Amino acid sequence: MLADAGFQKYLVQHEFQDQTDLYRSANVAFWSSMSIAVILLLLIVLFRDGIASMVGAPGLGIPIAVTALSLPMAVFVSTQQALFRRAFEYKKLLPIRIVVALIPLVVSVPLAYGGLDFWALIIGVLSANLLNALAMTVISPWKPGLFFSFSLLRKMFSFSGWSLLEAISIWATLWAGTFIVGSVLTPHELGLYRQPILVVNSAFAVITSATTPILFAALSRLQANPRKFRQFFFRVQLPVALVIFPMGVGAFFYRDFLTDLLFGPKWNEAALMFGAWAFTSSLSIVLSHYCSEIFRSLGRPRVSFLSQCLYMVVMIPALYIAAHDGFVTLVIVGAAVRLVGIAISQLLTFIVADIGFLQVMKNLYAPLLASALMAVAAWWLAGLADGHWGWSSLGVLACALIYGLACLCFPRTRSLIAGTATATLNRLRRAP
Repeated sequence: MLADAGFQKYLVQHEFQDQTDLYRSANVAFWSSMSIAVILLLLIVLFRDGIASMVGAPGLGIPIAVTALSLPMAVFVSTQQALFRRAFEYKKLLPIRIVVALIPLVVSVPLAYGGLDFWALIIGVLSANLLNALAMTVISPWKPGLFFSFSLLRKMFSFSGWSLLEAISIWATLWAGTFIVGSVLTPHELGLYRQPILVVNSAFAVITSATTPILFAALSRLQANPRKFRQFFFRVQLPVALVIFPMGVGAFFYRDFLTDLLFGPKWNEAALMFGAWAFTSSLSIVLSHYCSEIFRSLGRPRVSFLSQCLYMVVMIPALYIAAHDGFVTLVIVGAAVRLVGIAISQLLTFIVADIGFLQVMKNLYAPLLASALMAVAAWWLAGLADGHWGWSSLGVLACALIYGLACLCFPRTRSLIAGTATATLNRLRRAP
């Protein structure tokens, strides 16, 4: 996010005169981002030991500095990726994304078995980023050229500067809890806090990484048509909520079972954190994170930055005070604070895009009611299972069935599910 400096979002959001104008802006974005990436790399190398201590890993400054080599590699990817997303050419990105995703498995796992410890992960990450940069450079019709314009940079930075501040604020909100736990509580509690976040975010990223770029690019093309803008946003929001809401509810009520399944019995203390983060994430993604795409697509990243700042004003002191009272209090307060972040995003969305909270609820009432019904069933079935793996597995399946049947009771979700099933079958029939 920092190396990109918001230029990628500018290339997707802005309306250019022609391809020459687009490529000139791409060159300015590339060299500006590369300069920022190199500066950040040098700062991380210089302050590596202090950064390591801040994240609860004292003495591991050199691994952090080596990992920062990913920053200049990311610049090669960001500009080209923005051009592909602007043109909605996701098919060209898919093979590269698949291969890059497999690199850590192919590289890191053998090295880990060979005894390289955390260096196996670092080498895997660097290998994936290097391959991604090389592959994107090969397939992209645009290549970095020796062109730069300070007047064009000033024009771009009116948007990209706010996007940079927004990126920094998002990074700060994501890591503030880790810094607070690492400085106030023990390394053991830091692990209980951070590991569930990583696993839950990775699970939800399967959905968000597939929908967010398309949502931003499409809304950017529709920014001059408010009615179609709102219609498209609601069209994307509903199916995402249809999938994410039950994931969050199920993870919360079956938190003990899932924590035992994913981490092992020694991680039972992390169950509350796992369930609370999953539940609030399901709400935050649909009702808060996607609001940021609205602000950016309308060319107003400063509103998203304001939203993050207002959220941090509440979040940081709340988490710091709660951490001194213990880990459980921190988890509960952290979940409550995320709901405040949703309220802030909804208010700003109404002011900026005239999308009111009642409109959002009207769009999402079906998955919300179906998830509430599923929550009642999950609470009862999880209590009956009492941690038994077999009964818990059957309970999860029963909850999924109850949720699916509840969704079919609503005409809009029933037609959406039927349409998706029909489209999938047609694609399978056409497949060779």
